[in-house]
Parts: sequence; structure tokens; C-alpha cells
Amino acid sequence: RHPVKLRDRLEGLISVVAVAEASPPRQAFEVFEHLSGLLEKHFSRMNQLESNELVTLKQLVHKEKIQMFEG
Repeated sequence: RHPVKLRDRLEGLISVVAVAEASPPRQAFEVFEHLSGLLEKHFSRMNQLESNELVTLKQLVHKEKIQMFEG
């Protein structure tokens, strides 16, 4: 079995909070803080990849005159 993805966990939290007729419970805020931290790590890694590895890849592609598709 595959582990639950971050997106699934966020969607679960959203559904719990969205159907409540009162303020979300303290646990929902704790889960939100935890998931926010995980998202921050993912975004940080994505930014690192974009600013380092992707730039290097584009330079190599340009140097080797490889045609790339852009969409």
C-alpha cells in the first residue's frame, strides 16, 4: 500500500473544517501547522531544484543544442 500523500491529508483536513458549523477544534489547527511545515519543506526543495538543477540542465541543453519542448 502506498503512503497517504500530502495532498490527501490536506484534502481531509479541508473537508473536516468545511463541514463544521463551529470553529475548528484545536486538533485541526495542530494538523494544519504540521502540514504547513511539510509543505514549506517541499516548496523549499522545489525552489532549490528550480534555481540550481533546472538552470544547469537548461545550460547543458543550450550548450549541446538539444531542442526542448516548451508548453
